[in-house]
Amino acid sequence: MAKILVVDDSPALLELYDFTLSSEGHKVETAKDGEDGIKKLATFKPDLLLLDILMPNKDGFEVLKEIREDEKTKDLPVLLLTNVDEQSKVEQGLKLGATDYIVKFQQTPNQVVEEIRQVLQKIGKE
Repeated sequence: MAKILVVDDSPALLELYDFTLSSEGHKVETAKDGEDGIKKLATFKPDLLLLDILMPNKDGFEVLKEIREDEKTKDLPVLLLTNVDEQSKVEQGLKLGATDYIVKFQQTPNQVVEEIRQVLQKIGKE
């Protein structure tokens, strides 16, 4: 199964996706903000990153930009998982190299997990 890093400032959301993805057999790490996420990327080396946009210390766009500029992580699939439903933000996220942009309140956790499965199948990790 895959190694998945979930970066979000919501403890409830981190717990939800940690539990859900772990129960499917994935190895999951969580990070409470962008800075923590960058640190964990270096040691955990995930196959997929779930990334919120609005976070303290370093927002998701800054994290995504850093990931794409680093030779070791430039090809890492990144799903932006956020409550920001603005077309300009969607375009910004995709332009920065996000694999997909998911608006939290428009999808159930099961739908998000299905999206994760599809990405993992494309990279041969499911």
